[in-house]
Amino acid sequence: MNDVFLRCSKSMICNLGKIKAVEKEKNSRLSAILLNDEIITISRQYVSEFKRKWTN
Repeated sequence: MNDVFLRCSKSMICNLGKIKAVEKEKNSRLSAILLNDEIITISRQYVSEFKRKWTN
């Protein structure tokens, strides 16, 4: 996957190339596990854009 940057929340931008796994959370949010095992939250506002870019 190419290094694509995407806003994950109001205060965070993430690199899709550094995401190892994605899990569902309640309230329509997602948790992304990065290659360094850090867990970040993708807020509801950005989930649809994230899913569109993550699947491509």
